[in-house]
Amino acid sequence: MNNENNYNEDEQEIFANLGNIVGIGEIEARKIMGDEQYEKTVALMEANSVLGLQKDAAQVKYFRAIASMQKSIGFFFVVSSLLAISWSLYFWSK
Repeated sequence: MNNENNYNEDEQEIFANLGNIVGIGEIEARKIMGDEQYEKTVALMEANSVLGLQKDAAQVKYFRAIASMQKSIGFFFVVSSLLAISWSLYFWSK
């Protein structure tokens, strides 16, 4: 029994020391959920965060592609308008 009490005291002391490093919320969550479930939850949150960042990166690439396409279309319209005007002036003066 004495060893079990020492073990519990040591465990509580470890948790108390971890509170300064990782935060009281994590310790409480580990106590409630258990270490395995807590680790799974943290891994899920990290994966969700990574997916969110990948989604944001994909949206930025999409907007850059759309902007590039709009710039190309604008350049095409300007050049085609200038060519059409110059062609019209050529036939008008001829």
